Amino acid sequence: NEQDREQIEQQHTLLKRAKELWPDDERIYMLFVSYYRHTGQTENVKKILAEITNKHIYLSHEGKAWYEFWNAGSVSE
Repeated sequence: NEQDREQIEQQHTLLKRAKELWPDDERIYMLFVSYYRHTGQTENVKKILAEITNKHIYLSHEGKAWYEFWNAGSVSE
């Protein structure tokens, strides 16, 4: 419905703003993957994972395990 669509758009806007403020924070990328996964945007999940690699985003031990999970093809089409 319309209210759900507005909330989803607001969430995306907030995520983009957070990424502008904290471009190297792994948690922002994790949130993007979660958002894209829950909204069925599988291609954008792949783009975010590629962006982490291309921008050399530092990943903590937990972040590395998270990245390996998602990058190992665990994203169902």
